[in-house]
Amino acid sequence: MEQKFVLPVFIYGALGYLIFMDITFYDSESIISLSEDIQGWIFIICIFMCYHHAYRCACLKRVSVDESFLYVSDYRKREIRIPLSDVLLVRQTYPMRVPPELIMITLSSPSKFGKKIFFIPKNESHSIFDPHSLVDGLNKLISSHKT
Repeated sequence: MEQKFVLPVFIYGALGYLIFMDITFYDSESIISLSEDIQGWIFIICIFMCYHHAYRCACLKRVSVDESFLYVSDYRKREIRIPLSDVLLVRQTYPMRVPPELIMITLSSPSKFGKKIFFIPKNESHSIFDPHSLVDGLNKLISSHKT
């Protein structure tokens, strides 16, 4: 199982468990000394964040590229090959580079993974206001295959 699912679910689950145990066995020397109402809301928010993160991560794909094709995998055994001529646009989902930095690939026709493919690129050490160099590189590679 990939780190994109395990680590966040573990963190949110552990926090939710601590708060649940504190609500259930509430006394004056509890782990987190908050009122029961606030702890209940925090527990509900932790559960919501866990499901939201799992939903967001479920759409992420592993992407690699060569001179002619884009290779997309769903982190399991299934991998597809998409010609670069079928790619319309590559862009960042946010104007600033704040984590998680998602890149979206838009296809001209739907593939097995849909018309839009999301992935998280490898980190670079640049300003958060600069666009990711991978976006420009992929768009140049795609434009060379359009002509």
